[in-house]
Amino acid sequence: MSDEHKQHDQSHHHSLPWLERLVMRVPAYRGYQSSHQRHAADVALREAVAVKLEEAVQSLGHAKRQCLDREAFTEAESLDRISVQIHHASDRVRHASSGIEQFNKSSEFRAAKADALHAIDHELLEMAEEFAKLCAGASSGKDWQPHVVKHLQEFERKLDARSQHHSLASG
Repeated sequence: MSDEHKQHDQSHHHSLPWLERLVMRVPAYRGYQSSHQRHAADVALREAVAVKLEEAVQSLGHAKRQCLDREAFTEAESLDRISVQIHHASDRVRHASSGIEQFNKSSEFRAAKADALHAIDHELLEMAEEFAKLCAGASSGKDWQPHVVKHLQEFERKLDARSQHHSLASG
């Protein structure tokens, strides 16, 4: 495929509504048509986010090995700290309540509240994808570290917002 076709496909991909983009990007994602599908879609989406975060950790591991090879021990320690934070964020995503259970238990499914929580999860996926790309460039020097830390902090804030939204929506 030519570069021109790739650019067209990428721009077309980003013009699709977020729900359709998810169907294309997340294995096992089929949407929220039924209660069972809502739960499966939620699990698939959160797992996709966690996998992207783990890709970032792998990239940082490669960068750490390069640091150790050139005896940049302080930088390697910094990469270790960042990796631990990413693992923590990944665990938070994987173990986060989907919110689907509370919505399904209520006498009336509140699709708008479930969709809002789901939209936050989609934002987390996009952030995790960007984060994985950023970390893939980790071996190019330590100037990227402040960007990684800033992006990780933004990701953590979005996770906090998700938790807060879940608490408000399930109550």
